[in-house]
Amino acid sequence: MPLRIKSNVAVKPQSFLSQSETQTSTYSPLGSRLAGRRNITKIGPLLDSVRGCPFTAVYGGRGCYGHCYLAESMARYHIKHWIPVPNRFNGQLLAKDLERLEWDYVRNGVMGDPSLDWLLAVRVAEFCDLYDKETVILTRFLVEADNPVHCRFARIGAIMHGSVSALDPPQHRERILRNLWQYEQVGGRAVPRIITACFSDDWPDLWEVQDELMSLNCAFQQPLRIRGDSPVNKWLDLDRYFPTFSNTDNRLTNRWRSAHDLYGSRGCYTKCYSCMNKCMTNPRVWGVWG
Repeated sequence: MPLRIKSNVAVKPQSFLSQSETQTSTYSPLGSRLAGRRNITKIGPLLDSVRGCPFTAVYGGRGCYGHCYLAESMARYHIKHWIPVPNRFNGQLLAKDLERLEWDYVRNGVMGDPSLDWLLAVRVAEFCDLYDKETVILTRFLVEADNPVHCRFARIGAIMHGSVSALDPPQHRERILRNLWQYEQVGGRAVPRIITACFSDDWPDLWEVQDELMSLNCAFQQPLRIRGDSPVNKWLDLDRYFPTFSNTDNRLTNRWRSAHDLYGSRGCYTKCYSCMNKCMTNPRVWGVWG
């Protein structure tokens, strides 16, 4: 099934990037300061070429869907997470990290969106390939990639995850899926990373869009995590949400809740260290790419 989809479903909730929300955002943690550029280094399987994301400014600084791991983590250190800052490329330091890395892959896009500097992201991926480390790109395609960038990623076998949700405005879904389709056309491995939610029965339109997204080839499920004051809760069936693990200490907590696996499919349900899916980096396990 091709990645590109067209949806004529009219999604009733307002866009989470509406003009009113972005203009009235007043979130500014005390003591905030602009983060300086830092060297690209590896923490576990995480390697980010850009730190920060402008999408974290929506919902009063809470980020996409009302609660963003990036925003919460960077706010703890008084970093202006809504201002993306490309890191410096230091091959000597990165080489030392990669030589010590036990994992056979790295993820770029956890603490920032790599699409905000595609040339830096592909340069880092090509460097990792020299050390036999596969690159997983996690992006919302805030900036669309051109064909040469797609070709360079595809040549080294990078896996491109495009995060998309039924809560996204139609134009955002179309942009993300279009870029995944373009990457697939040049021989790249494209993964629609579906941010799933258990919607209430009052919102069949959202269920229809989500089911359509999950029917895409290589769809990868990532359940939406919410808190009691999440602004998207009004669209969810909260009786289907249960305590889940904390982002910071990995302990089971009622502060964060999730509907977990709604489709019985491969997905991101736990920490990287205990995950069997590994962001689709082992195609032989799933038989997706032969």
